[in-house]
Amino acid sequence: MNIQISSAGGRKVEDILRENGIEDALIAKVDNTLRELYYRLPDDDIHQIVPLDCADGEGTKVYEASLRYLVGMAAARVLPNLRVRISYGISKSMLLTFIDKETNRRIIATADTRNRLESAMREIVAKDLPIVKRTVTKAKALEYYRSIGAQDRIDALSYRPEDTVHLYSCDGYVDYPYSYMVGRTGLLNRFRLLSMNPGLLLSYPRAEDGGEIPPLDSDPSFAKALKRNREWADQVGLESIADINRVYQTYGATDLVGMCEAYCSEQYLKLGDMYRARADKCRLILISGPSSSSKTTFAKRLKTLLMSYGVHPIRISMDDYYIDRCKLPVGPDGKVDLETISALDLPLFNQHMLSLSAGEPTEVPAFDFTLQKRVKGRLLKPEPGAPIIVEGIHALNPQITDSLPHELWLGVYISPQVQVCIDDHNPMSLTDVRLIRRIVRDNRTRNTSAEKTIMTWADVRKGEYENIYPFQENADFVFNSYLSYEMCALKRHALPLLTYVSSTSPAFVTANRLIKFLKYFPSIPEEVIPCNSLIREFIGGSSYE
Repeated sequence: MNIQISSAGGRKVEDILRENGIEDALIAKVDNTLRELYYRLPDDDIHQIVPLDCADGEGTKVYEASLRYLVGMAAARVLPNLRVRISYGISKSMLLTFIDKETNRRIIATADTRNRLESAMREIVAKDLPIVKRTVTKAKALEYYRSIGAQDRIDALSYRPEDTVHLYSCDGYVDYPYSYMVGRTGLLNRFRLLSMNPGLLLSYPRAEDGGEIPPLDSDPSFAKALKRNREWADQVGLESIADINRVYQTYGATDLVGMCEAYCSEQYLKLGDMYRARADKCRLILISGPSSSSKTTFAKRLKTLLMSYGVHPIRISMDDYYIDRCKLPVGPDGKVDLETISALDLPLFNQHMLSLSAGEPTEVPAFDFTLQKRVKGRLLKPEPGAPIIVEGIHALNPQITDSLPHELWLGVYISPQVQVCIDDHNPMSLTDVRLIRRIVRDNRTRNTSAEKTIMTWADVRKGEYENIYPFQENADFVFNSYLSYEMCALKRHALPLLTYVSSTSPAFVTANRLIKFLKYFPSIPEEVIPCNSLIREFIGGSSYE
């Protein structure tokens, strides 16, 4: 709904929305800028107001940030001896873990912990308390956080480039959520809090689920990978943006990059061991993952690793099995749907996988994206016992895997599983990391503007939820493609592109949010980044190009 109003006379956005029958908005776009509901409109022009709720991506982000604020407020009341650390978990949820303030050790959340925290959250919501924003100097904010011993907030703010901070107050609780917020606690009545060893799992409404709380999926393989990545970040002291800055300043860019690349290489070796244990029968390695996960570079580097074992794999991209554009399926919106598995010639693909697995010479196609049609490809003849590496978003779809005996294939799911936070209550978004990667790569390889990439991102995400995430648990190995230093490398490329997005563009809100986030990272010299690094797929200079 788009509301147009003139002569606002300093009235609040919330009052105008109520007059138009809108009671459940979380925030609003006012003249293409996000504004909290207590924002008063200047009486100087005609204003366009667009209310947002959890069915909108930006609305979901505001709800999530406000919910994290609510967790911190409730924990301060009923769990005063514990620090709550919030990260992203399985099933589109947030994982809450707890640290004893006195011993600085993680503890396991009990049923009593969950009950006390949820009761406090529900009580605060029921009181419908106002959440008030005030702008203070960074020095004042640091002084406040020192007074309550919040070292994580102090560390984060010390790298903030601006001289002011927006603190949010509610019934004596004060915090900075690095986001816009809802105006009152009564709007935060939709969440689910469950025990999930060693912490609690907090679910909330998501835009990709139509503004509803998604059903809980256990995702055991993905959960184990997230746990492994959290433990590594904790072990090497790279749990926060402040940690990344500290390691960079203390040891230099070469060591920061080197330790991250070493962890990445360790994952390759573990995957290599898994392959070798099944090498006598494994003929296909199927690689899937969402957009900008670095699938292509990963597949090429995996091929090199397997060559060091004395085998010579063939690498195939599922993109080469697209049907001609004129035959591609059209979605309900009238657009060609490139994300659906129906866009692939599955009978031909499955036939080729079976023949290649049997070691038979096979002529595979190529897809010319300029001509938008399939053209003559390559004649492939696998060496005896050598696997075929298949890379594509649908590689783990049952329509692929069910046609092949599992002993013939090894499934790999790759994505950046970010386990880095700004402070205890503010984790980095996994989705934003991939979006920044894609903005940089699309501009470099396709001359695509940041605005265009952002505007198509919702469709990309929709395709991921329909075609990729439901099948991630078909993987035998989950690979984390996130490198803790990567924002330091992407920053110099992304910031100019994002700054160019006009304030009148529908992409401006997202661009502005990403700009604020990137400013916390230092820039590193690119010559210290290895030529075979996964991040080279985005910034350029890859030895595989």
